[in-house]
Amino acid sequence: MKELDLYKFINKNDIEFHWEKDEVIIFIPFDLLTEFTNMIGYAYFHNTIQHCVMKDNYICIHMSNISEYFNINMKDVFSL
Repeated sequence: MKELDLYKFINKNDIEFHWEKDEVIIFIPFDLLTEFTNMIGYAYFHNTIQHCVMKDNYICIHMSNISEYFNINMKDVFSL
C-alpha cells in the first residue's frame, strides 16, 4: 500500500479520523472492511498483529503500525 492509496480510500469514503498526539485513529464502517483489508494486503496481516476496537457499526484502528510497516507519513495522508 502506498500513501496515495490510503489517501484516496480515506477521502473517497469520507472515513472519519482523529489525531491523538502523534497517532491517527481511523473509524472504518463495517461495509468498507473488505476494501480496506484488500488494500493493505495479506502480507501485512500475516506478518504483524493489528489491534482494533469494534464498535456498533465500525472499527477503530490506530494507524501507527500500519504507517510504519508501509513507510507512510501520516501528515501527508491526514490533515491536521
